[in-house]
Amino acid sequence: MTTDQEIAKQAALFAASHPTDICVQRSRMHHLRYGGGDVVLDQTLEHRSVTVRTLVDGHLGIVHSERSDRDGLAQAVARAVALAKAKRGPKELDELPDPASLAHVQRCDDALLRWADEGKSAAVLEQLRRAKAADLVLAGSVSSGRSSRTLLSSRGALLSEEGSSAKAQFISQSANASGYSHALSADLANLNLHALCGSSMEKASLASRRVDLDVGRYDVVLEPHAVAELLEWMGGIAFTAQSVEDGTSILSARQGETVTGANITLFDDASCPYGLGLSSCFDGEGKSPQRVTFIDGGQGGQVVHSSASAARKGCSSTGHSNGSGGEQINHLHMAGGGARLSDLVGGLQRGIWVNRFHYVNGLLDPPKATMTGLTRDGCLYVENGEVIGGFSPMRFTESILEAFARCDGLTEQLSAVASGWRDS
Repeated sequence: MTTDQEIAKQAALFAASHPTDICVQRSRMHHLRYGGGDVVLDQTLEHRSVTVRTLVDGHLGIVHSERSDRDGLAQAVARAVALAKAKRGPKELDELPDPASLAHVQRCDDALLRWADEGKSAAVLEQLRRAKAADLVLAGSVSSGRSSRTLLSSRGALLSEEGSSAKAQFISQSANASGYSHALSADLANLNLHALCGSSMEKASLASRRVDLDVGRYDVVLEPHAVAELLEWMGGIAFTAQSVEDGTSILSARQGETVTGANITLFDDASCPYGLGLSSCFDGEGKSPQRVTFIDGGQGGQVVHSSASAARKGCSSTGHSNGSGGEQINHLHMAGGGARLSDLVGGLQRGIWVNRFHYVNGLLDPPKATMTGLTRDGCLYVENGEVIGGFSPMRFTESILEAFARCDGLTEQLSAVASGWRDS
């Protein structure tokens, strides 16, 4: 079988006259999906794609292709050159950035890679039986496998990284309610299906006692899934150089100003243990990602840059290129606090405990981070620290900056949550 390095080198031969980067991405993932209390899909998918970035007279031509054969590679390179030549206006770059010097990095958990053949199906079937015994119907999926990226620069650099990952989600459904749980892990030891399924079952059971709530203002405790949904939107509308240029960023001209409560710190750091994406060693341009703090103790901070946006700003790339001319945040973190989840829920006098959100729209008023969305799956009403029951989906419309300004507490325990828009 042709290796990714061979594919990249073959593509580079077609671009000998122009500075070019070739990135080959590959994945092999095993998926178990279940619904109605039964496994409905058991399959392994393999995928490989090639991205060509070439620079002609200061303009970038970028092409993504699903073909890795010789003719397909030649066509992709030719299209990238043609796109670059067709561009008009100011130069995007004087030269392609030199990728970081990096040997092959491999972070694969062998136990996780063997899991598809050694126990995954049995573990999932056990959870299906548990749910059925509790008069609950289970739906969701468990996916695991490996993915890799190889980047070859026409300037001579060759970078590659490979890693394992697993993602699991459980939705337990009763006759009138549901509960949700989710986990993301790079190794099998940190993936506890029994605990995950149990959490979703408990939420569904508690939510089955229905209560009617009036429209109004409530104190709120947010689970990691709900927080991650809001933060992912903020990453796109506020924390990139492009968002500043577009005028959507909450950080435009607000570096050093108070934007949230003092206990809020948000940053991107690929080196943290919870940074489980595969963009941990290099970005789409081969640059090493740097830690960037967006909000530091409530104060406005910096945004991420690609080489192109850094050239426009007159600064350095932070290693956050998406490989397509823009920026991408892959390891967004919220710093934790000293509380426990039980403390936060127990402190609610009249409030709601939100498991996750649904249909969130973060484009209502981006400079204020105003968003709207619905609650979903196992959201609970709490009085005097005691769970009363579940309620029908409710819509929120709120400035997340103002919400974070009123944040009273954060849990000490942190969780990794998969992106809703990407595979990691």
